[in-house]
Amino acid sequence: ESYQSITLVVLAIVILLFTICASIINNTITTNIRNDKKKIGTLRAVGADNKVIFSCYIKQLLSMFKWGYLLGFGGFLISYIAYYLFVKFNDNDLYMVFSPWFTIIIGFVVFVFCSLKLWLKVKKETKNSIVENIREL
Repeated sequence: ESYQSITLVVLAIVILLFTICASIINNTITTNIRNDKKKIGTLRAVGADNKVIFSCYIKQLLSMFKWGYLLGFGGFLISYIAYYLFVKFNDNDLYMVFSPWFTIIIGFVVFVFCSLKLWLKVKKETKNSIVENIREL
């Protein structure tokens, strides 16, 4: 029973951290869109549609996830190897299991959520007139 409650606490902390990450990512993308109103208006003036503008911001989103996953998994892998070596040299039992599937699934869910939010923000911004976007200071 103690192991089960520890597992639930760890799960709650992980979900909380992923929620915080999703919030930070959404705030960053929203700020970028707000600051790029003039650029968006210029792109629309030369014929770019929502899909082109969305693809520009989805690349930023993918870059954030790429660096987050590389640093996160890299850090975990280094700490797991250190833990594994420590346990082997001290003849103890290995309690920590390397199972990245939960992180991959939650990361995918966060990416889908952030992509949907991004699409809605771009769609909202392109409802403004092109002239209004370009005049934005």
